[in-house]
Amino acid sequence: MAIESSAGWAYGALKFKITCRLRDDMVPAGGPVVGEIRFTNQSTSQGSFVTASELGRPAYLKFTGELVQPHLTFRDPLEKVLASPEGPIATIEVPAAETREVRVVVNQFLCLEDARAVLSPGTKALMRIGWRRQMAEIATAERRIGHEFVGGWLELEVLRDDELLRTSITALAERLEKDRNVIAADPVGRREASLALASLRVPEAIEALRRLTSHPDLEVRMRAEQALLTGDR
Repeated sequence: MAIESSAGWAYGALKFKITCRLRDDMVPAGGPVVGEIRFTNQSTSQGSFVTASELGRPAYLKFTGELVQPHLTFRDPLEKVLASPEGPIATIEVPAAETREVRVVVNQFLCLEDARAVLSPGTKALMRIGWRRQMAEIATAERRIGHEFVGGWLELEVLRDDELLRTSITALAERLEKDRNVIAADPVGRREASLALASLRVPEAIEALRRLTSHPDLEVRMRAEQALLTGDR
């Protein structure tokens, strides 16, 4: 199984390696699949990439996925995807020979909870995930979004283990409950945990999300409220 794959991208003198890596090689069916997209500048001069939001999830990024046996193609939880990002577009500078990363929660892009309907308790299946990242170049003072994609394939095991799923949800909830200061001790970790929990469209996540509606962090609170309103649980 490959939980990491990379692709190259070049534009003029710029050369980047884009890597998608998942955190775990085995997850409970319906549980969080967390990873990151890494942008490594292999040039001798500074480069950059753009990032933005598309209906609450990272723009310029696409995922497809399937279970191999039994076969199941995962659907996108969003019925309609925007033609262009919403809100501001940010440019992330990457000095030569350095790397920047963007955290991702694959559950935002795919209804991975559908695996529970085709897997019996205690059974495993191989999940294949395809990723594509649209690249963009910065030209003088104007931003141009290119249509070129880079990407690859990832594989991991999915286990139908409802107790393990509940344990994963509890761990995310406890991580957020222990850090109830308005100013987060670990802002990146708090955001990742709240994103992962809010992306789980399973009944086991409801109570944890309800508790987070009183969290002092506005972003955590709003994400939990939105998940309870829109989630198919």
